[in-house]
Amino acid sequence: DSDDTKKAPQQETFVAGLDSTVAQLHGLLKIPLEHADVFISHNLPVPKGVLMFGESAKTSLCRQVEFDFREYKPVYVQCGTFQSSDVVGQAERRLSKVFDEKPRLLILDDIHGIGSGNDALSSTLLALLDATDSVILAATKDPGRLSPALRRRLDTELEIPLPDQASTRAAILQFHADRLDFPLDKVNWQKLGELAKGFNGADCQLAVKEAVRIAILAQDS
Repeated sequence: DSDDTKKAPQQETFVAGLDSTVAQLHGLLKIPLEHADVFISHNLPVPKGVLMFGESAKTSLCRQVEFDFREYKPVYVQCGTFQSSDVVGQAERRLSKVFDEKPRLLILDDIHGIGSGNDALSSTLLALLDATDSVILAATKDPGRLSPALRRRLDTELEIPLPDQASTRAAILQFHADRLDFPLDKVNWQKLGELAKGFNGADCQLAVKEAVRIAILAQDS
C-alpha cells in the first residue's frame, strides 16, 4: 500500500449480544439524519428521534451509537449531571447551551434526570426539543418515569431486550472478560451462559468482575 492510502478507522465495540438492537438504532437514526429532505419535500415533520429503554446496556448502546455515527459529530450528554446544580436557573442554562451547539445527533443518556417532572428543567427540555433540528437518541431505564409530553416528542420507542438465549449471555460474559484483559483459561462460555439464565447484561458484567477478583486473590494467596 502507498503511504497516502487512508486506513479506515478501527471498529470499536462497546456492547455485546445486542447486534439486532444496534442495527435497529442505525436504521431509525439514519432516516432523519440522511433523508430529512424527503420528509420536508412532502410537508411532513422530520422524525425527532428515538427513546431507548431497558434494564441494562443503555449507556453502552449510547456510546456505540456515538462511535458509529461519529461522522455526524454527535454530542453525548449524561443528563443526571444537571441535577447537581444548586444555583437557580443554572441547570436550565447548561441544558440550553448544549442545544445551542446545534449538533446533528444529540444523545441524552438517563433522560429521566431532566424529563421526569413538571419543574423548570423539564419545561426547558420540552421547549428546546420543539425548537431543535437535532436528531435525538434518548435513553432511560423506565419510560414510565418520563412525562407524557416528553414521550410524545420522540417518534419511536425501542426496548432493549434481555439476553434470553444462552449463546447471547455467553457472548456478553466473554466480551466483558476480554475487556478486563485478565487470562481466564479453559472457560466454557456456552456452559456459563446456560448457568446465567435470568441474568441481564449488568449481571453478566458483575459476574465476570467477581470471577476475576477471585482469580486474582487465588493467585496472590
